[in-house]
Amino acid sequence: MPAFTLRLFLFTGAVPVLLVAQIGSSQANSAGFIRDRNVQRVRAAGPRTAPITETVLYTFFGAPDGYDASGPLIIDKSGTLYGTTYHGGANGFGMVYKLTPTASKYNETILYNFQAFRDGANPSGGLILGEHGEFYGTTQYGGEGWCGCGTVFELTPAKNGAYSEKLLYAFQGAEDGGFPSAVTLKDGELYGTTPAGGYTKGSSCPGGLLGGCGTVFKVNPATLKRTVVYRFQGGVDGNRPQAALVASAGALYGTASSGGDPSACPSRGGCGVVFKVEKSAGGYHESVVHAFDGSDGEAPAALVLQKRSLIGVTAGGGAADAGTAFAADTVGSRFSTLYNFGNGSDDPGTNMALLPQSSSTLFGASPNGGSAGCGAVFDLKRTRSGFGETVAYSFQCGGDGRYPSGSLISDVSGDLYGVTTEGGFGSRFDCYYTCGVVYEITCQQPNGCR
Repeated sequence: MPAFTLRLFLFTGAVPVLLVAQIGSSQANSAGFIRDRNVQRVRAAGPRTAPITETVLYTFFGAPDGYDASGPLIIDKSGTLYGTTYHGGANGFGMVYKLTPTASKYNETILYNFQAFRDGANPSGGLILGEHGEFYGTTQYGGEGWCGCGTVFELTPAKNGAYSEKLLYAFQGAEDGGFPSAVTLKDGELYGTTPAGGYTKGSSCPGGLLGGCGTVFKVNPATLKRTVVYRFQGGVDGNRPQAALVASAGALYGTASSGGDPSACPSRGGCGVVFKVEKSAGGYHESVVHAFDGSDGEAPAALVLQKRSLIGVTAGGGAADAGTAFAADTVGSRFSTLYNFGNGSDDPGTNMALLPQSSSTLFGASPNGGSAGCGAVFDLKRTRSGFGETVAYSFQCGGDGRYPSGSLISDVSGDLYGVTTEGGFGSRFDCYYTCGVVYEITCQQPNGCR
């Protein structure tokens, strides 16, 4: 009998628990398995005066390939791309892949297939590169914990070109935290957030096995020691952190999607905050850099550091209640709304960070909007009166991709790279629609997309 995977979600609160069962027998592909689909690059022009081209570098085909890609990607000096898919792979629980460029196409190599029970399931938040060629990341589910509350993992290259996975930590829920977001490497240790868990007495969030308002944690890859740096109380300090942290001048910065000012967004206990965590005499101290009030945004997503400013987006709020782009200083208390989304072709989403391409240009990928409603790549450019937005490329819901996910990255020439969760020419019964693509945006101008 062919193997298949049964996945059930048990809703016990704000975050679902994943229950998995492997039925039948299967033989996973080796970590070095190379898939050459001979997929040619597909190009589509964007609607701008300066020609902008979208190129499909790779189309996913579903298991044993992956689908539902999650960004951001990593690119090395040779132009090889590395990333993860939330689903698919030999076991159905996601995989890590690399795409190697040739003259006419990209070849995919599956570096690791997740197995769910011990090593984790459904990688999210992309990868980060260590000092010795290793990769670090998180899975949202799976692991050794009773609840399958996610893991932090390390992938190390082997001599034969394959990668071996090492479980660094499996989350246990309750006071510990669960369902981690992406990690950040700082001074040899990994820092990240969980949107659930971390319950302490006096917290405004429900208790129980998965109770709590979320945590900031750190894991030492060498010793495997895990420390809860901060447990959110769900009040003015914030609630539900679920994006990567940014390190600057000895401190860590992040966002919580709710909490903050209780008089704003009362149904959420606040519209969310930008927070700062730094070492103190008693361990770690959390402070609020900015609490959103709805008019300047609601539900902030991931941050990016540009000089001394934290640049980010919100999923809602603002002048049109469609989200904002904002800047918050790491020194001082200055906060500014850079742009109010809401022209019908943009939607910043909840898992995107903006990409600064210069001091006056920011790029992003919207999961919705665009001329066809299947997402868009946009840029925000500084003008004398503030920032103005241009849609660089609108996805057409077909072979060019559908619903971009995560943040964009850039190469040295200024070209942009990203992923979509659907679209492309690959389709199998295990993909919801079509299986998604890896794409490149090229701007035909001297400085590329800058």
